Amino acid sequence: MSLLTSNRPTTGTLLTLAIAFSGGWLGHWLAADAGWLLGSLLATLLATFKGLPLHYSPLFQSTVVVLVGVSIGSALSNDMVEHLGHWIPSLAGLCISIILTLAVVAYYLKRHGHCDHNTSVLSAYPGHLIVILQLASQHPCDVQKVVTIQSLRMLFLVLILPTMAYIWMPEQSLSESTTNYAALGWLFLAGGAGAVIAWLLNVSAALLIGAIAGSGLVALSGITVGTLPDVLKVTIFTLTGAMIGTRFINTQWSTIAKTLPVALSAMSITMLASAAIALPIALITDISVIQLLLAYAPGGAEVMSLIALATGHDPAFVGLHHIARLLAMAAFFPLLVKLAIR
Repeated sequence: MSLLTSNRPTTGTLLTLAIAFSGGWLGHWLAADAGWLLGSLLATLLATFKGLPLHYSPLFQSTVVVLVGVSIGSALSNDMVEHLGHWIPSLAGLCISIILTLAVVAYYLKRHGHCDHNTSVLSAYPGHLIVILQLASQHPCDVQKVVTIQSLRMLFLVLILPTMAYIWMPEQSLSESTTNYAALGWLFLAGGAGAVIAWLLNVSAALLIGAIAGSGLVALSGITVGTLPDVLKVTIFTLTGAMIGTRFINTQWSTIAKTLPVALSAMSITMLASAAIALPIALITDISVIQLLLAYAPGGAEVMSLIALATGHDPAFVGLHHIARLLAMAAFFPLLVKLAIR
């Protein structure tokens, strides 16, 4: 047995990293910071469809989630806490957006997407994918279709929203800010500790919520990081892109081709429903429509926060709205099972 065959996970991991960083570098050359995310995603997605033996370690996924949590927590400040009252309209809009998206997308999938009732509800569910998979494994439904629709929706959102975010990118300050590496170290320690505690307490999306809580408490204590190091941002963007691209490992082309029209329609309905809520909220607040769309999009909390970070929008605002969404969906999870799942 050759070394290549006997050590497939290591070889697949190294191949994944090489493809991800190469694609990210090309994407960065074309589209600045968000290019690391998009280039890595597209490169690993293409390699997956080509049948290359890619492997994305769960350790990478956990590390990325914690790093994103720390980056969100580092953006928190006492000034932001003082102005949390200004977020009440956007949080109210988030609740309406969750209900509207879930109801409309589930109805479409059941009526026009050739999905049974449970598959429709779980495919439209705007919660954490792990929670969705746990529920799908416990109730009669088409698990593969649920995973494919959820993954394709995430893929389309990640491909579309950065472009929109760049078009409406806020003006950036030209003043340079340095990185306080000692403060960054404290944030990493606190974020890691928070992630472990949340995991031990079995909190929904434990690593992300724990990392935000731990690093956020340090940031609110007055310890300021300044600008996140470029190498850290590039690593987070690239590994996140690879995480999304490798979701389609072992997924057959026929399955994707069959599900693609339904997933595209579901994503379009999701964007329209989110925009229908974001537009009036933007009119009564000073929050931009695109920032609200990033906050309301039922994609991964870490991914939408990264897009905000890469395109000059407020990652803390986006990230905390997604945390509110995840906590709300976790809180109402038993009610959903009782009322919606058969």
